[in-house]
Amino acid sequence: MKKLLFIAALPLLFSACKQPEPTTPVADSASPEATAPRASLPRGLALSVPYNVISDEWVDEGEERKRMMVIEFERADIASIGREITEGMVNARYRLTGTAEARGGQRFNFRGDPGLQVSILVRPRKAVALQSAAATGNIEYTYREPREAVATGQDAD
Repeated sequence: MKKLLFIAALPLLFSACKQPEPTTPVADSASPEATAPRASLPRGLALSVPYNVISDEWVDEGEERKRMMVIEFERADIASIGREITEGMVNARYRLTGTAEARGGQRFNFRGDPGLQVSILVRPRKAVALQSAAATGNIEYTYREPREAVATGQDAD
């Protein structure tokens, strides 16, 4: 009888000796952006929806330095993205100097100190060719700063 109980208890003993498997955090497998690193956006530009930076480059133009960035966003319309951009830029101490319809979308112009100029064009899918099938629109971000702001370290990155 003791041998029978011992044999029946063997699987329990072996399972107790087994090393526990490490726990892994559970990620939402339905949202690939939860695991993908977010690209760095310029100061004041914050997006709460998934996005991809398509291009980001600096160009020297005489007395100015210009940054041009193209971003594709998902799951949002241009009105909600426009509100989000305006709020973020104002919180970053830029002044909204005007808005206008341009190239099938909405343009937002901002000014910052000293002499910084930011123009942001938000366009829906129907107004622009997009690289991602999931994208619902894009943002063209253009930032200009005078050469003396670069020399004094006033970069808005």
